[in-house]
Amino acid sequence: MRQMLRLGAAAKYLGTSPTSLKRWANLGLCPCLKSPLGQRYWTKELLDKIYQDMIDSGGVDVEHDKATASGVA
Repeated sequence: MRQMLRLGAAAKYLGTSPTSLKRWANLGLCPCLKSPLGQRYWTKELLDKIYQDMIDSGGVDVEHDKATASGVA
């Protein structure tokens, strides 16, 4: 069975903030699975694909969000 990551863990895995990941999910940029109660879940495989797609498309400044999440920017 695949490990499902909730918002905070998924954001940490991507190196961004939970707020950014939630915003990307709401915009349809970062698809997720939702529980009947509305909890968002991602698999590591899905997050890896999302990260690569974002970098390849240049559509989201992932590096800026990583720096912001770590307090560098």
